[in-house]
Amino acid sequence: MQSLTDLYAALVKPENFIAAVSAGGAVASAVWAGIAILQARATRRLALEDAKARDANVDGYLNDTYLQTRNGLLQAVFDCTYVNKATHPNSIVRVELALHFMSQGASHVLLAPTKGVETESLALVCPAHIGAKATANGIMRFPLPKGLLPADVKRYELNAYLVDERVCTLSAHLMRRMDA
Repeated sequence: MQSLTDLYAALVKPENFIAAVSAGGAVASAVWAGIAILQARATRRLALEDAKARDANVDGYLNDTYLQTRNGLLQAVFDCTYVNKATHPNSIVRVELALHFMSQGASHVLLAPTKGVETESLALVCPAHIGAKATANGIMRFPLPKGLLPADVKRYELNAYLVDERVCTLSAHLMRRMDA
């Protein structure tokens, strides 16, 4: 009890009182700075998560692939779904089919999809706009070169080029035959 009285007597002196108030202010400033650091870290984490969600990629999925003869032409048919995982819209500007061959001669051939399929209500037409957190799906047909044997093709690679210069690639190694 005596020590508390001595402490009080020492604090009542003006020179010690000013030092005690200054020390208390320093402690309060340190606590305030610690809280500010925690808030800044939380804000940074949220900003990074938002940037990651804004710039998420478009993922592609093959629902079905097959070869079909239509109007005398052999066509590679792709039923695909593209999912935009970003919080901003994106678009598929163009799509190409790359054929990779088994032989050592030509490595691959690039093909464009058919335009204006007459009765195809499920066609995916480029440019295809994909909203934020949305999907686009449909069927794309690629006429294959005359004389091409499907057994010579090692891989069918569907490349979708997005507005932001990224490429979404889907691959199929075997395609079943389905004639209309």
